[in-house]
Amino acid sequence: GRYEYIIVGLIVLMLSCVVFYGQLLAKKMRENQRKISELIATNIGIVETAKDGIMTFDDHGRIEMFNPACESAFGIDEAHIIGRDVEQLLVKNDQQPVEHLKLDDIIELQNDQDIEIYGLKQENSLVPLSLSIGCMLTNHQIKYVAVVKNISHHKRLESDLTTAKEVAESANLAKSRFSAK
Repeated sequence: GRYEYIIVGLIVLMLSCVVFYGQLLAKKMRENQRKISELIATNIGIVETAKDGIMTFDDHGRIEMFNPACESAFGIDEAHIIGRDVEQLLVKNDQQPVEHLKLDDIIELQNDQDIEIYGLKQENSLVPLSLSIGCMLTNHQIKYVAVVKNISHHKRLESDLTTAKEVAESANLAKSRFSAK
């Protein structure tokens, strides 16, 4: 009789501990899930609002993510580019015929600083871009992150500056010739 009460008491105590720790664990899991959800929402917000284009692709060159700034730079909706080959978008220079960058060349860029290349837009026009490549490991798979910046405006300013310099030099030469007479 007496031992039965002790055994029942110990069982009740053990069950109480299990319930208490189960509730504590469930609370901790809900808190961790909330933190993970906030982190995901923050990361999505950063990618979606970034002024520079951000795309990710796998080690086979298949595009997996294409943010709104990329959509704007290339004139292509994310839905139409996911799963396509990143080589289709990146061009070495603005010469004809178009020479696409190969996947190995793109991956090699991860150790370099930003480089200037061209992006092939949906309507087959070219847009000058600054490109940098990073590498990450997710779920034991290599993924690449490409950050692209449309530098059309900078290229126009550069061209305007070169033209203004040439005009100024030509005017200076004409002035010198006129003064020499």
